[in-house]
Amino acid sequence: MEDRKARLAALKARATAAAAESNTEENNEAQQQKQQQEEEQGPAPVLKFRNYTPKDVSLEAEIKDSIDDADIDVALTNRDAKRQKISEKSDLERALADAAATPGDMFDVNDVSSMVPKKVNWDLKRNISTKLDKLERRTQRVIVELLRERLEREAAMGDLD
Repeated sequence: MEDRKARLAALKARATAAAAESNTEENNEAQQQKQQQEEEQGPAPVLKFRNYTPKDVSLEAEIKDSIDDADIDVALTNRDAKRQKISEKSDLERALADAAATPGDMFDVNDVSSMVPKKVNWDLKRNISTKLDKLERRTQRVIVELLRERLEREAAMGDLD
């Protein structure tokens, strides 16, 4: 009995040692693959918190780094340059813009009746017009058949009288 327990203990020890070796080999391979992927992808992207204040304490250092006075200055100068370009339109461009926006041609935003379709259900009629045409033809055929039957009955009654 003790011999069997000793063999089972030795078997268990070998199995755990083999599992530990395979786990370490798998971990080493996994770490190597991660390192290769990181090398291929390059450095991790830098987080910039412009409109969001993170709740995680570990990101406070990145908040302070993300706001640079130089970035703000560059953004302001770009914005001012764009505004200046817009304001420096030539006289010809202004005249063309004024001619294009004549009051008669301009769409009146306050006039709601121009936005509402003249016939509210025009799209419904368009979608079912083919079905209505088919139904109308069938209806006409049935009316003609009923009239023929009635005329035939009347003719048969007239012959009997």
